[in-house]
Amino acid sequence: MGTDLPDSALITKLKYWQIFANLNVQSIKFRTIRNGSKNQTNLLRLRAAQELSTLTFKLRAPSQTDLEIQLPFGKTSTTSSASSNTDWGLGDVEILIRQTLPRLSAFHNRLSLGLALPTGSLGLANEAPVFRYVTLGRDATWLSGAFQTIFPINSWLAPYGHFSVRAPVSGAKQG
Repeated sequence: MGTDLPDSALITKLKYWQIFANLNVQSIKFRTIRNGSKNQTNLLRLRAAQELSTLTFKLRAPSQTDLEIQLPFGKTSTTSSASSNTDWGLGDVEILIRQTLPRLSAFHNRLSLGLALPTGSLGLANEAPVFRYVTLGRDATWLSGAFQTIFPINSWLAPYGHFSVRAPVSGAKQG
């Protein structure tokens, strides 16, 4: 086409939509009961395990506005000396809108607003009070906001800062 712009500069001049998808998988095992920084006596031999995956879809507009949907799903299992239970299902769906701000300096800045919907299961929260922290859902609608900044020093080093807040909109019935 006869342009003398580097490839990266040419891409930033184009106007197009982008679609992203990501799958994150994690596994957590809880074998110790703690109260703050102290271990508690575990007479009932309570144990929990959580296998959680999050499928994320993101649509980016030419204006650098992102619409992101996070769909967590997984399994939470608990065992004790008296019983064993498993809860499968969907976690709390989160919808985020992010906007890249115009560059006024060397910093790259983004603002995010989000809403988490109470779609997840509270199945094991009734087992024992300690298990309310390993449920797939939180039984409340949450609002979130974030500010992110990146200061690129060179092509391989860019310090990153992130500040976020999260607050319930509706009260949880449990936990």
